[in-house]
Amino acid sequence: MGAAESAEEAVDQQGIDISEISGYRVMRVFQGGPAWRSGLAPFEDFIIAVNGEVCDDHSNPLGNVLKGHESLEVDVLVWNCIDEQDRHIKMTPSKWSGPGLLGAAVKYDKLDPASTYLWHVVDLTPRSPADDAGLTPDIDYIVGTPANVFKKEADLNNLAKEAARKQEYLTLCIYSSATGRLREVELKPSDSWGGKGLLGCELATGLLHKIPPRADSTQGPGAASGVS
Repeated sequence: MGAAESAEEAVDQQGIDISEISGYRVMRVFQGGPAWRSGLAPFEDFIIAVNGEVCDDHSNPLGNVLKGHESLEVDVLVWNCIDEQDRHIKMTPSKWSGPGLLGAAVKYDKLDPASTYLWHVVDLTPRSPADDAGLTPDIDYIVGTPANVFKKEADLNNLAKEAARKQEYLTLCIYSSATGRLREVELKPSDSWGGKGLLGCELATGLLHKIPPRADSTQGPGAASGVS
C-alpha cells in the first residue's frame, strides 16, 4: 500500500486521524494571494487534500495538484493544529502579483505533533531583548521562525546562542492568544543587556502551556489571519 493510499484511509468522514498522515503546513501567507483570500493561516493550518485528492510529498505533490487546477475553484481540506479541527475552504489557485499559484510558503510535515515544541512567554524583564521586541507575557507564544517550526525543546536555545555569538538579530514567529494572529518579530539575543538570559524572558512549555483553542473555532482562523 502506497503513502497516498494510507493517507486516503486516514482521511474519512469521521475526521482526520492526525497520527497517521502528514500535510503541507502553511509557513507564510502573502497578502493578496489565493491563500490569503481563502483565510489560510501560517503555522496552524495544514493543507491535506484538494477536491478530495490527498496530497503528499512523493506521488502527489501539492504543486502538481495546484497546476492541474489552475484558475479553477477547488475545495481544500485543511486541518488546524490549534483548534484541532478540520474544515473545508474554497480557493482558486492562479497566477497573481506574488509567488506561486497558492501565494503561500508551505512545508510537508507531520500533523502530530504539530504544536508541541513551542514556548509560552510567562514573564519578561523590562528593557530586555524580549521586552524591546514587544513580547507580551501570558498572551504570546514563540512557535518558530519564518522558515521552520521547533522540532525539539533545544531549538530556540540553540538559535538564540548562535544569534548572540554572531551579534545578529533573530526573527521569530509569535502567536498571540489574544488576537489569534501570528506576527514576526526581530530581537537581538545578548548576554550583555544587563539581566539574566539571552532573551530576558521566562518561558514554559508542555501540556499546561499549549495555545488555547479559540472560543469559536467552528469557522477556523478566518480570512483576516496571516502574518502581520
